[in-house]
Amino acid sequence: MTTVVRIQIHNLDLRDQHTQAQLAEFDNATFNKADGLGFMTVYVDDPQDVVGTVIEATRKLLNKVPGTAAVRVHPDLVTTSEIAQRVGVSREAVRKWVHGTRKPFPHQLDTVGGDQRVWRWVEVVQWLSEAKSIDTGEHLPSLGDIAHIDSCLSKVPDVLTQEWASLDAPTGMPETFTVRVRSHETTVTYKVSGPDRGTQRPSSVG
Repeated sequence: MTTVVRIQIHNLDLRDQHTQAQLAEFDNATFNKADGLGFMTVYVDDPQDVVGTVIEATRKLLNKVPGTAAVRVHPDLVTTSEIAQRVGVSREAVRKWVHGTRKPFPHQLDTVGGDQRVWRWVEVVQWLSEAKSIDTGEHLPSLGDIAHIDSCLSKVPDVLTQEWASLDAPTGMPETFTVRVRSHETTVTYKVSGPDRGTQRPSSVG
């Protein structure tokens, strides 16, 4: 089943002919704008390589359309009314789900507009499948994959990089070596000459 991941993109001008030509070269992503936001929707066939596929598509976009910025995985927040509409049930049914205790509903993410509670749709979809055996027909990324993608887009150093950066390079270690974490190539370069030793790692995106 294909996993669908929507990335929020800033500075995406879909009216520009050059941009249109560049985006036409993507075979696993589509682009659109809605409610003032730009989106890249990536379709991932390999469930074991969701993060790698999305990051590769993002890197390709940034190279082909300079000036664009990949911000985050779209959180897709929903109210009880929107949940009812998407699932095809009444708002009263959703209200009972939210207040039920037998199979606790996901925790709300926030409250907007003073009294509108919102949830992550990805969590609602998972709950519907597990608690109600309702298949929405969507295959969305896991919360872990979402967090991983967002960290890459924010260029947050991973734990491996931080741990290596805190250590002195051992005697005899080559100046450059490569480790593979899941599906990603991470190059760690040691500067072993001089009094200061540390690591350098290229940014995850860009």
